[in-house]
Amino acid sequence: MLLSANRLKRKRDFDITYTNGRFFRGENITLKVWKVDPGAFPKRGFSLSDLKVGVVVGKKVDKRAVRRNRVKRLVREVFRLIIKADSLRSGFFIICMVRPLPEGVEYVTIEKDIRRTLKKAGVLKTR
Repeated sequence: MLLSANRLKRKRDFDITYTNGRFFRGENITLKVWKVDPGAFPKRGFSLSDLKVGVVVGKKVDKRAVRRNRVKRLVREVFRLIIKADSLRSGFFIICMVRPLPEGVEYVTIEKDIRRTLKKAGVLKTR
C-alpha cells in the first residue's frame, strides 16, 4: 500500500496540481505533474521534499467500482515500488489518470507505461 505520506488526498491539493501542473501522456495513462513551489501557496505548508501521488480512475475505464478499485490498487502498487526503490525525484505532486484499458491488461504493461511516462516528465531519476 502506498504510504500515507506519499498520497495526494486533499481536494485542494488535487486542484492546485490540475491548474498548475503539466500533462504527460502515456499509452494507457496520463500524468499531471506539478513541481512544488512553496512560495506560491505559503499557507499550504508545501516543501521541496514532498512527493505525493494521486490516482484517478473514471467510469469510462469500467462501470463497476470493483474493477476501478482494482486498477487503482495496481497503479498505487507500481508507484509504491518506484518510491521504495528511491527512483522518483522529490518535490513533485503527481496525478495519474488511467484511461480505458484493453481487456486483460497485465501489471507489467501498466508498470512499463508509468515508468516511460514518468521518464518523459523528468520525474524519474536517471542512474
